[in-house]
Amino acid sequence: MEDRTPQAHHWVLPLMVGAVLYVWASSQEPTSFYTIMTALSGIFFLWFLLNFFHQFILIIGDLWERVRLVNFKFTQNHLAETIGRMTEYQVKALRAGRGGIVEIIPTDSGPVEKVYGTEVYLYTAWYILTHSDEYHVYPINRFQSGTYHMDVMGDHSIDDYNQARNFHTWLYQNGIGTWGRGNTSMSWVDGWSPLKVMAGLGLDRETYED
Repeated sequence: MEDRTPQAHHWVLPLMVGAVLYVWASSQEPTSFYTIMTALSGIFFLWFLLNFFHQFILIIGDLWERVRLVNFKFTQNHLAETIGRMTEYQVKALRAGRGGIVEIIPTDSGPVEKVYGTEVYLYTAWYILTHSDEYHVYPINRFQSGTYHMDVMGDHSIDDYNQARNFHTWLYQNGIGTWGRGNTSMSWVDGWSPLKVMAGLGLDRETYED
């Protein structure tokens, strides 16, 4: 479909033509031809004004709409819409987040979850937990620095290695895991297991299988 939105050249050209006609007519004797040229310059000036104000109004309207959308993202209505797009497990995660466990970040493509207070996407935590056994946490050295396979947001703000390290640190700080000695991986504190941690985060083994 053809875009009929006025652009700068739609009012610049009429302004230039109108100005040329007016200057030329002003240099002539007041004859019928002078009157015609003056009328034509007036028509081009009117054309310039119509297109200029049309584009000006469209620009102001576009800016207003962008401001409105930005402000809307901070309202309860936007949060309600985000919740409406959540799956069952994401609603569980939101409930868990009220206890300071999961942080929900609304985005245009849907909610993104992080382990609260960390730079660890919930997907990364799920991946580590589902690859852990009953005795040890999936080790940090299985992840590489500078890779972004776990980058849910797609902004490359934190790589896979640092996400894994941050999650292990979170486990240790919350008394869930203990650091291994030497090259051994982190061990679970008595009473903890991958399934128990997943349940606390509102996850299960099938959460991200798709």
